Amino acid sequence: MPASIRQHLANRISAWNLLRRGNQQFKNGRFDRAAEFYAVAVELRPNASAARYNLGLCLYKLGKRKEARAQWTIAVAELGTRNPYLTEQLHILLRQFS
Repeated sequence: MPASIRQHLANRISAWNLLRRGNQQFKNGRFDRAAEFYAVAVELRPNASAARYNLGLCLYKLGKRKEARAQWTIAVAELGTRNPYLTEQLHILLRQFS
């Protein structure tokens, strides 16, 4: 397997694990810690819309509404029509901040 494909798969797996760990922290109310996991997941996979959505939720909970809106705006652009439910949820959030 070429190194570039191996690295791509490693990033996907790592991003997924980071997303799961962020979700655990979010459930425990540790929004600052969850945001750290989501941010690294986004660094590894910039098109990880679920991680961006969750990062936005954490930022919102931490009072960083402008940053939250920025993450949600990027997530909407990345999603397109791949996930209609998540896209609609993001549009609802963005309308609330307009």
